Amino acid sequence: MKKQLVIWITLAALAMPAQAASSKIARDLQEKMDRGEQDIRVIVTLVDGLAARDIEDLTFGRGRDVRRSGRNGINGRPRQFEILDLAADGRVLSISPDRLVTGSMDVAVSASGADAIVQNLGFTGKGITIALIDSGLTPSTAVPAKRILADVNFTDSPQLGTLDGLGHGTHIASTIGGSGIDGSVRGVAPNVNFVNLRVLDDEGLGYASSVIEAIDFAIANRARFNIRVLNMSLGHPVAESYHTDPLAKAVERAWAAGLTVIASAGNRGRDGYLTINSPGNDPYVLTIGAMNDKNTVDRSDDIIATYSSRGPSYGDQVVKPDLVAPGNRIVSTLAPGAALADMKPDSVSGDRIELSGTSMAVGFVSGATALLLEVNPFLSPDQIKAILMYSAEKIEGDPFTVGAGHLDIVRAMAFTGPFPPVRFNSASPYVTPAETEGLFTLHETPAMTGFSRKLVRTMTRQNPIEGQTALWSDGFIWINTALWSDGVIWADSTLWGDTTLWSDSALWSDSTLWGDSTLWGDSTLWGDSTLWGDSTLWGDSTLWGDSTLWGDSTLWGDSTLWGDSTLWGDSTLWGDSALWDD
Repeated sequence: MKKQLVIWITLAALAMPAQAASSKIARDLQEKMDRGEQDIRVIVTLVDGLAARDIEDLTFGRGRDVRRSGRNGINGRPRQFEILDLAADGRVLSISPDRLVTGSMDVAVSASGADAIVQNLGFTGKGITIALIDSGLTPSTAVPAKRILADVNFTDSPQLGTLDGLGHGTHIASTIGGSGIDGSVRGVAPNVNFVNLRVLDDEGLGYASSVIEAIDFAIANRARFNIRVLNMSLGHPVAESYHTDPLAKAVERAWAAGLTVIASAGNRGRDGYLTINSPGNDPYVLTIGAMNDKNTVDRSDDIIATYSSRGPSYGDQVVKPDLVAPGNRIVSTLAPGAALADMKPDSVSGDRIELSGTSMAVGFVSGATALLLEVNPFLSPDQIKAILMYSAEKIEGDPFTVGAGHLDIVRAMAFTGPFPPVRFNSASPYVTPAETEGLFTLHETPAMTGFSRKLVRTMTRQNPIEGQTALWSDGFIWINTALWSDGVIWADSTLWGDTTLWSDSALWSDSTLWGDSTLWGDSTLWGDSTLWGDSTLWGDSTLWGDSTLWGDSTLWGDSTLWGDSTLWGDSTLWGDSALWDD
């Protein structure tokens, strides 16, 4: 019998009543207020560019534990009349409840191709640091203390400090970077470093505000510890648009700062479509679903895990997940005294525990990303997302279930060469119903707003890799979106025609889904579907199925193929600098 860890978060149901058009208060927060609930934890997102005195004015003397949070936010427990006062203030963008977050819960390392990379090419993730935002990390032989560069506890519970009382974070860390020494768990990138940011308590619960603080810590300290990746094997069901969700805003800050954010899709796939969790619903991050490898190295029998959440994202209709990776019955390190051992006693074997979930799948992709960054430390998050999606093995299933396909680390390494860093709009597209019933249209998601080209360049240059050489002294190359334009990512158009998903007119009704239609701005911002090319974008099997394409080492071994900087570096090829706001 297969054992699966499926952790749920009880929040607002997907079918939510429309919010008043003029309100800045999230619907699930308004419902709490309407029920007369008191002492509600909230996150207040402020408009960009406020002076320190404005933030102090909005913070001082309000409710209980109200304090500044992140670059432009405050959180705490204001009284209800203070929430209404804040909503009426022009300096406030939105107000959300401080939602509960939790984890999204072998042979898989070999099946992913990681073994071949380590053994044949010698890449181990050395020198790359991953910020593990989870339940903590207890040192072990697999992940010794010397590779944990920092520990910070963002939970309300002082027990255990940054050690892992749940066992979730330690399991994932060993999946990412277990050393394999003395018979310990062997991970994808066995020499990668970690920054341990504990946001979940011993029961696997935490608050979005804690996660946001951890993200901001990673951004602020990315140069100090060479943090390149955020592993976010957690989340909560979508309760508001990513445009106003404070957790989504935080991951976008990290992405703009040059950190590759990898988030779990969630474990609610058995409930059907529209079950992607936040922050995995954000179009700019890399969102991962789970595969079931049947406990064999042979990938031919792999199937999608039934619990893996499916897109598109609720409300915003973003095409998710982006990728799938091994996540079912993953055996990894058990933290001593971990609560999961009591919850899942049949899954324990000595100092190891078997767990399932999209959380575990995120660990595989984080490890793969560390390997790519060791090969080329200059890769931007946009390039990494493109490489992993382009190189994914195309498999059966619709794009809202399997994304661009199954993680293939060997192919991803073949796509990685010594090209310069490039920033571009790698945001996943969104969909709307087409005129033909049962079909839909893909649309370009606009480039990230709120971050000017100058700001992103400044943030990215603070990475120590950027400062090691004068080669990139002119800054990153800025391009217009070209990632999805040539028809090699997704699958055949027949996969997009499921009438059971698209024919429900109530689902796709009108702008009342999220409230004020002005939230989405001028419809011209959304561009048109021509960016994404035709519907064969996500995977022609004839292109990816020819083993001779990938088997010829001379094809990928010739450095002249990737060594010519004009491949990625010609600004006329990729467009102009209009991608980011000036």
